[in-house]
Amino acid sequence: MIYINFIEEIKLSWYLYMKSKIFFLRKVYIDLDASNPVYKMYPRLQYTNQDRIYVNPKSSGIGTMWYFYSPKYNCWFWTPYENYKTWMSVNSIIVKSGYYKDRVPALINVEIIEYLRENNPIPPDAIIH
Repeated sequence: MIYINFIEEIKLSWYLYMKSKIFFLRKVYIDLDASNPVYKMYPRLQYTNQDRIYVNPKSSGIGTMWYFYSPKYNCWFWTPYENYKTWMSVNSIIVKSGYYKDRVPALINVEIIEYLRENNPIPPDAIIH
């Protein structure tokens, strides 16, 4: 039991460390439809032309991450896996299974996850349907 608590404490410490570094990153949002603020999407996210799936493309030192909006649950999910087998809710920043199990995504992806959790932007109707 002590070992599990120690691991959870390390995860929390890592999360708080990463969160403290986020202030270096400026939040700039793209307003996809000025008449409807729910469409404000995080600027790094690109629509993949697949059913409600967006991607934060791979960049220097940062792997690709996919994001999915679920109208059924009215919330966002994310995955580091290209096969889309494991989706995590934006309520969590720790990978729950697979190769990256128990890891925290890169700082920019944590910022995106937090943005989606806090703002829950709804994609345009053309993307949802």
